[in-house]
Amino acid sequence: MAHPMARHERPVRSGTPLDHFRDVVRDALKHYKSEHDSEAHQIFRSQAGHGPKAILPQTINPDEETVPGIVHPGIYIASCLVLPPFLTVSLGSTGVIYCTDRAIANGFSYADSHSWSNLGQGAPEVGPIPGAPEKPSSIALPTDSLEYAPTTGVKALREAVAKLYNQTYRVGKQSQYTYENVCIVPGGRAGLSRVAAVVGDVYCVT
Repeated sequence: MAHPMARHERPVRSGTPLDHFRDVVRDALKHYKSEHDSEAHQIFRSQAGHGPKAILPQTINPDEETVPGIVHPGIYIASCLVLPPFLTVSLGSTGVIYCTDRAIANGFSYADSHSWSNLGQGAPEVGPIPGAPEKPSSIALPTDSLEYAPTTGVKALREAVAKLYNQTYRVGKQSQYTYENVCIVPGGRAGLSRVAAVVGDVYCVT
């Protein structure tokens, strides 16, 4: 026979499924930690240029002046009663995605990019360049190249990178790099996150 108190060990759902979902979310938020609880973040914020930049003026409507899902770099959201503490801290001032999204919201388009100056990132020139070799308009890809690549990159490409690095920086040196010293990544953030993962447990927000 079950103990009389056994029926009280599991929480009883109350209200609608939506109410239960809200309870689950609120319980999860209680376990989130603010960067103020992290010694590493405190050291990061103590350095010049990494502290909160400004307070969002109360006269500005955040829903109109911000991109959904993106907090303006360096801005501290003042509505602490609405957002949980871990969302009200200042973010690093990268500005790359934010700059492009805000430009698009104000009329920027890639078709008319020549009339804009992108100072938010090192945007490459994708059109034809006078005096430069003609860019290929199509590349034939074998079927096996459409599969997922190895985590560290295709061996032939890694060998080519190692060879180029040795020819550029290590001529006459005893040690030479091989493909085993090279890891191909899809971008800077992915590369930094892999390096950080080797150092220790990290949380990367992209």
